Amino acid sequence: MRAIRCDVSVPGQIAELAALVRATGRLRSVVHTAGLSPSMAAGRRVLEVNLAGTVLPLDAFFPIAEAGTGVVAIAALAAHFGLGSAELNAILDEPLRPGFLDRLTEAYRSEYGDDLGPEIAYSLSKQAMVRLIQRLTVAWGAKGARLCTISPGLMDTPMGRQELAASATMGRRIAAVPVRRPRFRASLNLPGRAEDIAQAAAFLCSDSASHISGIDLLLDDGLRAAMSWEQRDSREPGPARCCPRGRPLMSAGTGCRRSFSQHAG
Repeated sequence: MRAIRCDVSVPGQIAELAALVRATGRLRSVVHTAGLSPSMAAGRRVLEVNLAGTVLPLDAFFPIAEAGTGVVAIAALAAHFGLGSAELNAILDEPLRPGFLDRLTEAYRSEYGDDLGPEIAYSLSKQAMVRLIQRLTVAWGAKGARLCTISPGLMDTPMGRQELAASATMGRRIAAVPVRRPRFRASLNLPGRAEDIAQAAAFLCSDSASHISGIDLLLDDGLRAAMSWEQRDSREPGPARCCPRGRPLMSAGTGCRRSFSQHAG
């Protein structure tokens, strides 16, 4: 095993990494875990690392992808809460275009009247990552290669614990997790573990998943489903709501613009 230090948002370093892989042998599996959470950086840097830092490696590895190559990119539960309008999505689909961050910031401010903070930037970056993987499925599939994303929920990892410490609403989200395992105490524990993600990624990269491509796998103990089906008023049947404001959870352009970290708060 060889460790290589690399900034995924720097094209030259990614090119060097791809050249090393080409010289070493086949590209069998890629598990792309690099990323920043909201408490780690400003919004623009979050987008640079999470989104541009996903496009660059995929572009660099595509020429050496072959039959049997499996790629897994780590998204997030935040990708499943609709924020982007058609205009924002069109900008997010081109993160390497010059002026990307300025155009996105201005478009978001024009649409919502707010600055693009790290929480919203995080959600948008993960939504765009899922869209990117799905968009590339055809081109990679023509070479016999597969791509998927995994969207972890509340994970007991260093990043998860940092977000827990920084969030005023994380405790309520932990309490809302539907699946209760023996080790899980809703008042204390983030329910997921790093090994849960690793096992899912190993499966998606393996030959056992040879017919799986273009999907996003939620590892969230049912939290997304529970939040989607929560009614604004349990006494009055109606459409699923995202929050007490009553705006639809997943509706491009009209959905609630609160980030995942603001839901259940």
